[in-house]
Amino acid sequence: MPTFLRVYSNIQSNPMLKKAIEYCCRQFFILHRIPFILQMLGSISQLLDFDEQSDVTDTNKIQPMNLFRLLIALEQTSVDAMRDDYSILELVKDDTSNKTSIITPTTMPVANMTVVAALGQGNMIAPATIKTLDFCYADDDTIFTVLNCIDVCVTVGKLFE
Repeated sequence: MPTFLRVYSNIQSNPMLKKAIEYCCRQFFILHRIPFILQMLGSISQLLDFDEQSDVTDTNKIQPMNLFRLLIALEQTSVDAMRDDYSILELVKDDTSNKTSIITPTTMPVANMTVVAALGQGNMIAPATIKTLDFCYADDDTIFTVLNCIDVCVTVGKLFE
């Protein structure tokens, strides 16, 4: 994740790469939920660049504004934001003989709704999405909010006081 976020922070001018990283992070959140957020933030905590006085951007650091932009992008639930434009999920090996397959080709959960996206020339194609492997998250919303992220961070911070 640190490398992912360094690239996202330093290559904001490349919309294709930016959207691909946002999509991957969204899928990681759907797969792992709160542990993903905690691990992502914990892994980059030492890499955040808080030096506002410097005119030079350190490319080994992550700009806080770009981290915030990523978190805001993860909140997006529109069909366009959830669509896999670059066929990233084709890289995920799907064991269809296993009953706990993580790829669901027929529906895309968005806030307890089922959305089927129209792609191509009017053909209805159901997008493939990742579903969580943990049974305790099976009925939870797949919605990410920055407020929820802050709540989790405050809760974990209170545990270690």
